[in-house]
Amino acid sequence: MTRKEITNLRNIKWRTRRDLRITAEEDALDFIDDVGFCFAFASSGIIAGSRQLLTEATEDTFANNLLPSLWEAVCGVPGGIPAIHPHHDPYIGPVWGWKDALPLKRKVFYGKVLKQKPTFISLKMLPYFYALFGSPTPEEDYLEECQRGALGQEAKDIFECLLRSGSLPNTLLRGELGMLTKARKYRFQRAMTELQSTLRIVKVDVSDDGTIWNLFSRWMPGVIKAASRINRNEAMKNIVLAYISDLVIITPKMINRLFGWDAKVVEEIVQLLAQEDKVQLGVRIEGFQGNWIRKVV
Repeated sequence: MTRKEITNLRNIKWRTRRDLRITAEEDALDFIDDVGFCFAFASSGIIAGSRQLLTEATEDTFANNLLPSLWEAVCGVPGGIPAIHPHHDPYIGPVWGWKDALPLKRKVFYGKVLKQKPTFISLKMLPYFYALFGSPTPEEDYLEECQRGALGQEAKDIFECLLRSGSLPNTLLRGELGMLTKARKYRFQRAMTELQSTLRIVKVDVSDDGTIWNLFSRWMPGVIKAASRINRNEAMKNIVLAYISDLVIITPKMINRLFGWDAKVVEEIVQLLAQEDKVQLGVRIEGFQGNWIRKVV
């Protein structure tokens, strides 16, 4: 394959063409359902407007395009369009609205999951993510996870507060925990990211006091039930296949970089997919060294 071919296919999939750009909420939902999971805004390390140069990129830069993003699809341009006035930007504005509207209608999941960045996950893919990152009995095993260091103290306190009180907005939640001071704000935000990335809490509404949070287990118990029937290998295989569909062609290092999985585990999953004739290994990109992976059509 050539870099130009791959870039053209990515631009179609990611809607980073002006004739494919997203302009309505229903189109945003279709996009998230199509890609399975994406960032709300640009991938880390991507400078606005830079993705159109991928046909001339180095191998490392080419492989650094981690995920599509809703913002870039709204812009209809690879890398997005730099905002002159972020609070009144015609491209960022719709994304800010949809990141509230779509999750509140329970049409997608939204939270800081991948790379600790705001991430959309489609309802179809959500059970696979929960099978990996979530707990089958989150309201029962959090104490054990805290004891073995898998859950931080502040995260435990927040989880217990929501378990005890139900839905709470940011300000009241911080007040309940005595974390209203500026000095404790960072620790609160870090703990909230920890709970989101393990799918323990979820945004359920917005108010004048900020985002309203509740336990994921109360928001979508059906997802937890569906995830209980999925083993880790099956979850990883489906997530990797969706990732390859989005990126067209990837390397094991890209999987490791995005999901944080051990390199040995990534290799095992890739080999399983190859044995099932779902991916092709050893694909070459013209002008690049190394072997790449693509989905078998």
